[in-house]
Amino acid sequence: MDHHTQLPLRPGPDFVAEVVASTWLDRATAYLLIGHPGVSRAGQSTAGIERALRGLAHGLGLGSDEVSSAGRLVVNHRFTALDYGHPDVMMRVPAPGPHWQGVVGRTRRVELIVGFGALFAGMNQSAIDTYLRCTTVLTGTLTLRRN
Repeated sequence: MDHHTQLPLRPGPDFVAEVVASTWLDRATAYLLIGHPGVSRAGQSTAGIERALRGLAHGLGLGSDEVSSAGRLVVNHRFTALDYGHPDVMMRVPAPGPHWQGVVGRTRRVELIVGFGALFAGMNQSAIDTYLRCTTVLTGTLTLRRN
């Protein structure tokens, strides 16, 4: 079986620690964009990063017809995290803020976007809008799971 037909593996803690997450609100909709800043260490490749991002997206139920029972958003007063189906690891979402968490708490959902171009921490909304127009993305909706 070649690499194009294999199901993507869910990435482990080393990869997830490098992932960049950006949150924002548009009216009453909470958004979460996930990506990776690109090759930054020996042994990494663009293809490997894309494969890991596809594994993350697959674990969240994005980009396939299958509904993922594992992919869920966990929000509580201590942290916000994604359960993407890895047996040992959840992906923490850095400090989305109480207003974002409040919207998610009321609507019980977040619009999730996984981007495959290089994504950098601290991008403003204009840069994110440009990123979304210029890169390949997978999108979907995650539901809130109480923790």
